[in-house]
Amino acid sequence: MAKSLRMITFAVVGLMAAGNMTTIAISTFASRANDARITEVTDENRTLETRIAPLGGLIKDIEIDVVQVQQFLQDYAATRAEDGLDDGLNEAAKAAAAFATHVADAGAIAR
Repeated sequence: MAKSLRMITFAVVGLMAAGNMTTIAISTFASRANDARITEVTDENRTLETRIAPLGGLIKDIEIDVVQVQQFLQDYAATRAEDGLDDGLNEAAKAAAAFATHVADAGAIAR
């Protein structure tokens, strides 16, 4: 009886050890898969940080540049450059230059 109890104990302990080893193997496999996914997500975040977010900001800047050119030209036309209100063309030119710069920067990022 003592030998069979000892054999059962060893069998149970052996099965538990095998179960633990299986759990460790599965955990290691899952960990490696997670590491690969973490690397992929990190790369995607880097792309978002270095390309997409700045591009969104530049698009907004381009919209503002267009509005400013239009506004300065309308102001210039409305005042007919009278009474010292003749800076509209210069301001429109500055906004147009900013537009060209922002478009070039956006094109460089988008490539």
